Amino acid sequence: MTSRSRSNSVDVSALLVVLTPSSVTKHQQADLEKVHLNADAHPDLRQETVALLQLAFPIIATLALEFLPGAFSVAIVGHIDSPLRKEYVDAATLSTMFLNISGLSIGCGLSTAMDTLCSQTVGAGKLYNLGMYFQSGLIVLGSMFLPSLILNYHAEYFLLALHQDPVVAALAGTYSRVSVWCLPGFFLYELLKKVLQAQNIVHPMAYIAIVSNVVYGLLGYYMCYYTELSFLGAAYARTISNTLLPVFALIYLTWNPVYKVWWPADHSVSSQWKAALAHVPEFFTLGIPGMLMMLMEWWAFEVCAVMAGWMEDPVLAISVQSVLMSLSAQAYSLFLGLSIATTVRLGNALGANEPHRAELISRVALGVALVAGAFVSLVFLVTHEYLPLIFISDPASIEYVQDFTVIGDTWTTRSYGDFRVGPRNTPSPCLSCLN
Repeated sequence: MTSRSRSNSVDVSALLVVLTPSSVTKHQQADLEKVHLNADAHPDLRQETVALLQLAFPIIATLALEFLPGAFSVAIVGHIDSPLRKEYVDAATLSTMFLNISGLSIGCGLSTAMDTLCSQTVGAGKLYNLGMYFQSGLIVLGSMFLPSLILNYHAEYFLLALHQDPVVAALAGTYSRVSVWCLPGFFLYELLKKVLQAQNIVHPMAYIAIVSNVVYGLLGYYMCYYTELSFLGAAYARTISNTLLPVFALIYLTWNPVYKVWWPADHSVSSQWKAALAHVPEFFTLGIPGMLMMLMEWWAFEVCAVMAGWMEDPVLAISVQSVLMSLSAQAYSLFLGLSIATTVRLGNALGANEPHRAELISRVALGVALVAGAFVSLVFLVTHEYLPLIFISDPASIEYVQDFTVIGDTWTTRSYGDFRVGPRNTPSPCLSCLN
């Protein structure tokens, strides 16, 4: 066991004793609040910067790895030796686009409620509420799967209604009917990840994402090039790798049973369903603005893919757009990860009644985001001639992609971390809409 792994371990029995409400007297609670306020009077800039970066780096790595399957699908399909290679790339791109807007963006957006609820619960020392919020998330995200399933099974109809190429639309519809089954595993993993992130347990999720991507890459390569599945192999590989995400997370929890503080003896799983159901309206209240924010951000990319299908050479245009979307997703993961880390740190500070520290965290996060934005822009400027070669082998598509660079919207994405931590996070979707 590495020292890093030990740092993520939790003495469950000790936490159960310390964090159970009945074990804290009123005098002790008053003393704790006084200590928090005294410590909050002089927050340390260097300490908060280091703490934010230590939390943000593994979250960013995890998000980048979670976005990789979409890029992998383009890269794997884009190198298939077939006269329909461009059509396969376009079908995988449009199918991924449709899955993003009809499933992933909805689930990921609604799950942002967990960032607010869980981080403040941990900051207040009420870890026994984490299990209830997790169960509320299961109810909410579980109810979203059936509509997503129905929409993706009829993806071809919607793509034809958007005047996409009939051959590409038919291939994309077949691809969507396979890839939509990746949603249940991803939703469950996302909820587990949110609860662990609130407790500053982030490194294991990055390792899990690495293993999942290795599985996806190996399966996708084998299924696309060595079976009769052809380009559909990428869809089957993504479904399998996403289904393994919560399996790997549950294996980690058996090794480090931190979940026991989510459901202590007097807050068992079976007894929490009624309370979890009662918190569903609150979950929607906090999650819907996050969902709208994510829908608007992701739709901005997906609308470009649809419009590319209206151009004079739609197959070439969508092929170019698919590479640009993959590169943009990787850049976006940096700022989204920083936003989530900011939400967790702010929630912990506000839950612990430390408003001055929360204000400093917000300023530190903005400074880090500005530096990150400059770094991302520089990387794309230097490497834009070589990056397309990773995804596609068509010379015409490569030439068009090389004429573009991607610049991250630093301030906007980072600012969502401030909005999500509060009880009124409606400015987030408004900001996305105006942006």
